[in-house]
Amino acid sequence: STGQQGGSVIDTILKGRELSSQYRIRTLTRDSSKPAAKRLAEKGIEVIQGDLDDVTSLEALFKDAHTVFALTETVHDDQMKTRDYSRGKALVDAAIAANVQFYIYSTLPHIAKNSHGKYKHGDHFDVKSEVEDCIRAQPIKSAFVAPGSFMQIF
Repeated sequence: STGQQGGSVIDTILKGRELSSQYRIRTLTRDSSKPAAKRLAEKGIEVIQGDLDDVTSLEALFKDAHTVFALTETVHDDQMKTRDYSRGKALVDAAIAANVQFYIYSTLPHIAKNSHGKYKHGDHFDVKSEVEDCIRAQPIKSAFVAPGSFMQIF
């Protein structure tokens, strides 16, 4: 919610008369004392301090939620693929446990599959596609946003 992609979803909801009257926004942040989190709270958004690695945070985030827009931050280190998949799976599992009605996930194309193995160093894209496959196998109504690249590049 404090980045470009999540921020654009929030702005769209807040600016849309119908959306803003139907939905109340709740978001998760690691540090609710930071200026970006405080700006969200000033807009009337419920800001929950927590972490994607903390199931209790996700339970609080999704309690009584109807629709979820989810994305995972990519951290480029030796745990990137494992962490991104684990967080993506934890998000959808928590949404299902909370009886969320609709789940929207920000995904990316699978570089290795789409290139028939020619390009093998796109794990930061591939893992998002693998999380998408996991979500598609779950008992939750879902949709996917695939920007094709990371928004901060633009």
